[in-house]
Amino acid sequence: VLFRSEGNVGVRQIHAIDMDRTARIVAIAGGDDAIHIVDRDKAVRLATHRGHSGPARRVILRADGRKLASAGDDGAVRLWSVPNPEDASPFSEFHEHNVTAAAFSADGALFATGDYLGSIAIWDAPTGKRIMKLGSHYLQRKLDSEPLEIGTGKPLAKGTPLRHQTGFSASAGNNNPIVKLLITEGHGGEVKGLAFTPDKSALVSVGAKTLFVWNLKSGR
Repeated sequence: VLFRSEGNVGVRQIHAIDMDRTARIVAIAGGDDAIHIVDRDKAVRLATHRGHSGPARRVILRADGRKLASAGDDGAVRLWSVPNPEDASPFSEFHEHNVTAAAFSADGALFATGDYLGSIAIWDAPTGKRIMKLGSHYLQRKLDSEPLEIGTGKPLAKGTPLRHQTGFSASAGNNNPIVKLLITEGHGGEVKGLAFTPDKSALVSVGAKTLFVWNLKSGR
């Protein structure tokens, strides 16, 4: 049972949902590309957050219910104050594809995101600043002469051993689609789950066939 009292909050085609630790405040990513904050006890909508250009596929409420993270098909991650929809900190300029996993640390200080290509970023939650990337993923687009590392833009050094390589169709609608993904360290595809250890010393990431435990001091 989603709501504890009768009411209609007008949210359809739910893509993702999360609750705070009291199970009273609910964040819902709807088919209208918005995130709706709902009070389950009263079955009323407290706020509507808009900012993604496409569906949000992940919503994560911080344990105290005061912060909400959303990750979308547009490759953007946003951190919102609850219930204020005007206060959003965009986490951008890293992910090159759909964001498929996200997680707060237990104290809400760190935030992790992972995407369809396998790349992972660690963010300082209060400021939205990226403080670390995990793994090493290189993209080559149709108009690029060589693969460039996600997050740094550095070219792939010749002779570097590869862990995984994937080809993509160049028939995408944009004028510079991805044609190749090369991985020297990390997941070879979609990140399906993320979790911090309680002391924030490590991050566990899960892919379709792989699991990594990352040391957050060394980034390896």
